[in-house]
Amino acid sequence: MPGLPYILQKEVTQRTDIKSQSFVGIDLGTTNCSVACVDPQKLLEGDLAEAVRLINIEQPRLSGRLHSPLLPSVVAQVDIDKWWVGQGARELIRQGNYVRGQNIFYSTKSEMGLGKEPFYPYAASTTYDTPFKVAGALLEALTSAAEAELGAEVKDSAVVTVPASFQSGARKDTQRAAAIAGLVVDENSLLDEPNAALLDYLFTYGKDAAFSIQHPTKILVFDFGGGTCDLSLVQVQMVDGRFAISNLAISRYEKLGGDDIDTAIVEKKLLPQLLDQSGVDRYDLGFGQKKNIVLPQLLSTAEALKMALCDEYRNQISLKGIGNVDRKRVTAAQPTIEVRVGSMTLTLGSPALSLTEFEEILEPFVEEEYLYRREMDFGAATSIFSPVMDILGRADLAPSDVDAVLPVGGSVLIPQITQALKKFFPKSDLLAFPTAEAAQVAVARGAAWHSFLLKGVSKPMIRPIAQENIGLLTRGGGFAVLIPAGTELPYPDDGEHALYSGLMVPKEFMKGVNIVVAADGPDKILATAHLEFDQIPRSGEPIGVKYRLDGNKVLEVEAWLQDRPDVSCNVSLENPLSATAVTDEAEQRILELEQRVGQLVKGGSKADLATAMVELGDLNRGTERNEKAVSWYQNALRVRNEPDAWVLNSIAGCYVALQAGERAEKAYREAVKASPESGGLRFNLSLHLADAGRPEKALAEADRACEISGAQPVYRAWKGILLQKLGREKAGKAELEKALEEFEYLEGDDEWSLHWQRRTYLALGQEGKADAIAKKLASVKGTVKLPYVPEDLPGQQLGKPVKR
Repeated sequence: MPGLPYILQKEVTQRTDIKSQSFVGIDLGTTNCSVACVDPQKLLEGDLAEAVRLINIEQPRLSGRLHSPLLPSVVAQVDIDKWWVGQGARELIRQGNYVRGQNIFYSTKSEMGLGKEPFYPYAASTTYDTPFKVAGALLEALTSAAEAELGAEVKDSAVVTVPASFQSGARKDTQRAAAIAGLVVDENSLLDEPNAALLDYLFTYGKDAAFSIQHPTKILVFDFGGGTCDLSLVQVQMVDGRFAISNLAISRYEKLGGDDIDTAIVEKKLLPQLLDQSGVDRYDLGFGQKKNIVLPQLLSTAEALKMALCDEYRNQISLKGIGNVDRKRVTAAQPTIEVRVGSMTLTLGSPALSLTEFEEILEPFVEEEYLYRREMDFGAATSIFSPVMDILGRADLAPSDVDAVLPVGGSVLIPQITQALKKFFPKSDLLAFPTAEAAQVAVARGAAWHSFLLKGVSKPMIRPIAQENIGLLTRGGGFAVLIPAGTELPYPDDGEHALYSGLMVPKEFMKGVNIVVAADGPDKILATAHLEFDQIPRSGEPIGVKYRLDGNKVLEVEAWLQDRPDVSCNVSLENPLSATAVTDEAEQRILELEQRVGQLVKGGSKADLATAMVELGDLNRGTERNEKAVSWYQNALRVRNEPDAWVLNSIAGCYVALQAGERAEKAYREAVKASPESGGLRFNLSLHLADAGRPEKALAEADRACEISGAQPVYRAWKGILLQKLGREKAGKAELEKALEEFEYLEGDDEWSLHWQRRTYLALGQEGKADAIAKKLASVKGTVKLPYVPEDLPGQQLGKPVKR
């Protein structure tokens, strides 16, 4: 595809009136912002390569003004009534007298839309006491730079980008911030950041892409910036000269970004060196001093080391290839730095970082298996595969289903990040922008393209569509379609609601019906609500429904009794995506829990969310879907943000069933590490080590289990069996006989104890007694069945959506 589709090129050349118009795109980033514009004259001349350009922003600094296309997302007070925006403000972070939320504001984007006002109660000025006001100051600087460059107002032509996962509150806060800057930004002028980056890639570099978009193509846009990891899984196809782009799923981790890697470098490397070189004991400085004063002053050094090291590593790869790089010899260094803490001045001389050290620090950020967050004193480490697994789960896709991956943002310039993505998606095309700057400014450039197409020629290339039929489940397996697949969004396009008149109360004496919103039928339930009747209605009484899917991706469905409008219920669902399939009635409990998880994700207790996920893991494990069980367990660990010994033990059990021995051992050891004084966990690890052919190590763990748990006959019996395996017959027999004595004190005949009594008799050669235990064992074995509660659904009659 050579840039813009031919049909659009022809239209552009016929529109000479656009020559005098301005078309601006703004990337309002967590760490950096940028602004780009389309030059209509270049388009008229057919120079598509130069049609979009970045605008330099003038930024005050202590050392003199800077002109750069990147504006750091920092606002700082330099005098009572004087505030700086950009690089100069960012440099002030290194001074010990600036405190975030008071006289300096950064990384505030993740706090937009939370509703608390003032959000920063100790702000030095009410002008910046809320995140959207800080964003307004950033947009003012970007707008002023664009108007100075273009010599014209841009208030009606700007497109501002937002994370794909921004909920309605955050999107509305973005519009409030735009109003501060004098910009007129409606729902159509807000563009999802991953879509903007994809738009720029397709227009500018699409002709070089290894894949074809003549057929539906699934692309994962992996936007990894300084403060967030924002993912969008989209399906792209060229239809009638336009890109039909539909979001299959989105995921955003607001506490995962390049800043977290910088913080880890400070904590693991720079801070210990600083204290050691300055002769300061680790505990001479309080935690608050280290976190709020020392850490901010070291972050820029950590970032510089990271960037220099990545540059050198890329050079070495290009010269020698990945496998031939000597990691110990690849290093980066920075000049000596002085850190002020009150009246003290600490000195860090020639800070350096080797590639080996960096990759050790980076390891938890590229962990593929255990995706819970690793807490550190000053930050946390979360794997990039937490949002990756989250988005694949939401779309019900495997890595092999993704056709291409497009890494975007400053943090994807870390080679190990793209290497990890390539390893995880071996069958996908790994797309790339040609330069580091191109990857950092792609969002602003894509927004500028969108501004031109939306406001200049009224033919936006991005055509959001409903990728699936969205409708309501009805009695007897019916499905009433409300929004057909392929419908352009928002729907209805006038912002009003559409009506559906095809539901009715199906039978007499009902106390209520469930309104179940689904995609493509009963296998993908999105949300439910209960329409409860205050008085018993008659059979066949009509149920009215109104609905819309708006520009902020909020699906609203309201149902009511037609003759009694006060009897109603509603569903409000942001970013309606895929749900997990249900194949038979026995899985009703799993469905209920999955719906519960969906509700808790949108707003609920993290503890309740993790508990539901663990139960889903247990249920899937109980039905031998061990891979799915592992996924739920790992999600529970991610939500809890800390290891849970028995969840890790369950993961290990799943891996044993999957015959993944190394993974099972890793999980067992993680479990023991989390709860080292648990005899049961060490017993399980011992069993696994024995199965792996390492009886000596198994015996050590069994011995420790016995020490911890005292008179636990099962552990003692297992220890005796291991001693026999190692040829220590006398010691083994003694342990087995002692275990039999201890079994006598157990109350009841549970299946587990009986199993080990039988094994103990067999190990002692007493087969007759073992057979007697086997008969007892057969009598207590059984299966547990899941309860099924049928849903009461409305009946369906002839009817169709009617746009109001």
